[in-house]
Amino acid sequence: GEEVSRSLDEIIFEISHLVTQGVKEVILLGQNVNAYKGIRLKDSKSVKFSELISYISKIPGIERIRHTTSHPIDFTDDLIEEYRNKILCSNLHLPVQSGSDFILSKMKRKHTSLEYKNIINKVKNIRPNISLTSDFIIGYPGETEDCFQETLSLIKHVNFDDGYSFIYSKRPGTPASFERDEISMETKKSRLLEVQKLLNKNSQTFLDNLINTRQEILIEGVSKRNPDELYGRTDTNKVVNFRAHKDLIGNNVDVQIISAKQNSLQGKIKD
Repeated sequence: GEEVSRSLDEIIFEISHLVTQGVKEVILLGQNVNAYKGIRLKDSKSVKFSELISYISKIPGIERIRHTTSHPIDFTDDLIEEYRNKILCSNLHLPVQSGSDFILSKMKRKHTSLEYKNIINKVKNIRPNISLTSDFIIGYPGETEDCFQETLSLIKHVNFDDGYSFIYSKRPGTPASFERDEISMETKKSRLLEVQKLLNKNSQTFLDNLINTRQEILIEGVSKRNPDELYGRTDTNKVVNFRAHKDLIGNNVDVQIISAKQNSLQGKIKD
């Protein structure tokens, strides 16, 4: 069906109410969240996604804004400029699906790998240390070895620090479902493993680079693995576990990162 956007007034009212309950971070969700076209009820003015972020950031009590999931064709310069807003967190999940222009065209993604890289470059010029994650579909009908290598090349160029990767599966009624699938499952699994190994390596490097840095953590609750610890997230959306009193849940604290595990960080509250 058609995309539907909630009105600006409805969103602002809901967030303002949540703030009274202690909420400090909001996540804006949508199938294609940056295609948002809301209405400001008092004058029926159309509101873009970048403007929505700006409005929310001015609500007293809101300290962090995140959003997911975006689409490259709607990731316009005004949204990129909003990354100068310190309330908007330094993590961006921007699905690309493939690094091959041939496959992107077959997917009807309406952008090229170069256009995607240009978006990322603009964002990095504002936020050099931003966390970048994406989605990748492996083994799409027609994906040759050269196409797959272009995907690996894109991952290395952008330096994604994490991502979701899947083997292509048919969806009934889609044009791709009528195409011949000549890629063996063995090849698909091999390619998927290669992508995941590269993403895991990038992820570990990103986490390792945070060791011995001071990070502002919004504490979310008790650690799932250790009831004696709390956990929270960095501005770049990385999970940090550390010892602290439960009364601090819901607050921002400064934490010194002391070590990195496979998918999380270990920290210590700074005195």
